Order: sequence, then structure tokens, then C-alpha cells
Amino acid sequence: MELGNELKSGAKRHISLDVGKIIAICLVIIIHCSAEFVGETGRTMLGFTAGNIFDSIARAGVPLFLMISGALALNENKEKSMEKVLSEIKSFVFLIVVWSIIYAVFYEIILPMVLNEKIYMGNFVKAIIDGHFHMWYLYMLIGLRIATPFLRSFVKKENSKLVLLYILMSMIFGFIKPVIKFLAASNDMILYVNDFLDKFHMEFFTGYIAYYLAGWYILHIGFKKGYTKKLIYILGGLSLISIMVLTQITKEYNNTYDILGLLVFAYSLSLFVLINDIKWSNTDNKASKIICGLSKLSFGVYITHIIINTFAGALVQGLNPVAHICLRFVFVVVVSFGGCYILSKIPGIKKLIKM
Repeated sequence: MELGNELKSGAKRHISLDVGKIIAICLVIIIHCSAEFVGETGRTMLGFTAGNIFDSIARAGVPLFLMISGALALNENKEKSMEKVLSEIKSFVFLIVVWSIIYAVFYEIILPMVLNEKIYMGNFVKAIIDGHFHMWYLYMLIGLRIATPFLRSFVKKENSKLVLLYILMSMIFGFIKPVIKFLAASNDMILYVNDFLDKFHMEFFTGYIAYYLAGWYILHIGFKKGYTKKLIYILGGLSLISIMVLTQITKEYNNTYDILGLLVFAYSLSLFVLINDIKWSNTDNKASKIICGLSKLSFGVYITHIIINTFAGALVQGLNPVAHICLRFVFVVVVSFGGCYILSKIPGIKKLIKM
């Protein structure tokens, strides 16, 4: 999610970023449609397997959004003043406040009334303060926006090797840790590797900034040599398979699904490279206009789809896990995009669902 697709190719939008946004929001919706089959205590083998397959594939959703944000926010050809950054932060804060209230009203007042349950005002106030679970992304975007002016000071084409080095350091000192924790479950000695890496205190290379920089690097620099891309695709494919298989065997997903883990990073990176490697049409044809239109609604779909997903879950309850996930996904996508399209035409409301 980003405040518009501002990267241009001549006078045209960069369609690959629009496509990336649509894919990203669809993957996020898949996670929320399938997660209950992976996390529920009374899960069946079929339910867990189906949920794990869908959930593993969808792990690249948020990373794609982060890389798209980085590709746009760090574009050195477009000026981004401190005033512009502060304006964007104010927009995020406004959206967090408004949507926290909306979700608190729905889940702590309206839903309990419908279900004839007791309303607890303490829970209502807490829900406003905490925000709904999926809004963590907006808080994180504020952090990235604060970091953006500092990053733009060195994220330039002449410093592309330095940017690549940062990404590699993040893989060594940050993204490797969930893998170490996973392996340590069968061998405690492996934890010493983690302790050894911690001795260097390389916190500077940990967190979501690596995704931000990776998005800029892939779009503005890219990988020119064919064998480099093939290696990225191979590693990405192997990472996705590893996420599925390891989770299926151990039934433990906290480390394999970790966005800040090496497996998800490699898989997400390869998917973003693939999206940008495809020769999308940048002409003003009907398909391009539809893609751009759907892309502009991606934030609205992200912020509203949780409520739609709640209704969808009730509608398909009791179905075969595969049918449940697929039908639920289709329902949420259609209703969310359709609803956001209608809301985007209403003055005063559209600013709550378009960015």
C-alpha cells in the first residue's frame, strides 16, 4: 500500500506495481481466510494441510506491499520533502484513529448486540487504543516514513552496491534468526549461532527496512544477468516449498511463516522480481485502466476486508476446508473491491479508503 503509484514510465503508470498491489491484497485476504485452519486447536489433518498450503503461498502479501512502498518512496527521481513525509504520516495517523473507532464499534458494540452478548465498555475503549490486529501495518508504515528521509540520503543508483550490501547483511544478521530458532527445536546447540550473531549487535540491519530497500533495488537497478534471476527463482521456489513442508511436518508455523524470516524473504523477493520481469502493457487500454483502478482500491480493501471476512466465515462455516477457503476468498474479494469502489465515489468517505 502506498500513497499512489507515482513512478512513471514516460507519461504512463508503472503497471507492474499496480499488478503487485492487486496480487498482494489478494494474498493478504487468503491468509485471513485460511489462518483458522492452521491455528485452531481442534484442527483436522485435511484442514491443516489445506490451510498450510494456502497460507504458505500467501506469506508474500505484506512483503510485496513493503517492496512496492520502497520502490516508490525511495525513488530518487522524485522529490520527497520533509513536509511531504510529515503529511503522509498525518494521513496514516488519521486513518488509524478513524478505523480503530469503526472496528471497535463493530466488534465491541454492534456484534455483541446482534449476538445478544454483554457489552463491555472497557473492551471498547481498549479496542480503540490498540486498533484492530491488521492495523499493525499502518503503524509500521509510519515508522518506515520516519526512516525514509534518512534512507533517501544514500539510496541512489551510484550507491546500489551499498544498498545490496545492506540487504545481504540483513539476511545474515536478521532474517536468518527464525531459521535458527526453528532448527534449535531439534538441536539446542544451534542456538549458540544465534548468540554468536547477537554479539555483534547489528540491530541496524534488522527489521522491515530490507524489504523497503529490496523493492527499490529490484525496480530501479534490477538483476541484469540471466543466471542471477534463475538463481533467485530457484531459491524462491525452494523457500516456498520449505515453508509448506516444514510447517506440515512440525505443525509449528511461528518461525516458518515469519515475515522477517529468510524463507519468506527469499520467496517474496523472487515473486517481486517475477512480477517486474513480466512485460506488462503500459498503454491506455481497457485492461490497464482496470488494473490501475483495482490498484487504487487496494488500501481500502486491506482496511475493510476483515469485517467482510467475518461475515464470509459465518456463511461458509461447516464446508470442506478447501471449499471453505476458496468460496470465502472469492466472496471477500468481490464484496471488498465492490464495496470500496462504491465508497470511493462518495465525497468525504473516499479519503478513508483511497491512498
